[in-house]
Amino acid sequence: ARLRLAGPLIGPNLQTSTGSAAVRQEMGAVELGWASAPHPVGVHAWIGAGAHDLHADGSASAPYRGPSGDVVSFLVTAGLGGLLAIGPRVGLTAELTTLVLAPEPVVVITGHDAGGAGVPSVGGALGVIVRL
Repeated sequence: ARLRLAGPLIGPNLQTSTGSAAVRQEMGAVELGWASAPHPVGVHAWIGAGAHDLHADGSASAPYRGPSGDVVSFLVTAGLGGLLAIGPRVGLTAELTTLVLAPEPVVVITGHDAGGAGVPSVGGALGVIVRL
């Protein structure tokens, strides 16, 4: 089991002819998984659940208003990864993960969808693991 926390993740500034929004995201998930022994290469897989928050700070041209807001979504995650042992207590990792959010968060500017978190979202990570 592992706890995954990420944020604040700075998103793009969304622009339209009548306004803009700066986007920030945070997420947290509890994940359960399986891992093979790294001799010297191992693999691992996981599934998890948690919460995702998308926050947008808006600005708009008159006569529109630029409010700020949050959308909190249920998050489901799953992924695959690999581990290369480079010493008795150190390893390099590579992971590919997918996230599904419900409800799907969408940023709206003057009544039009300007963007969202993407469902599903796919991400990758490279890392170093040190066993204490």
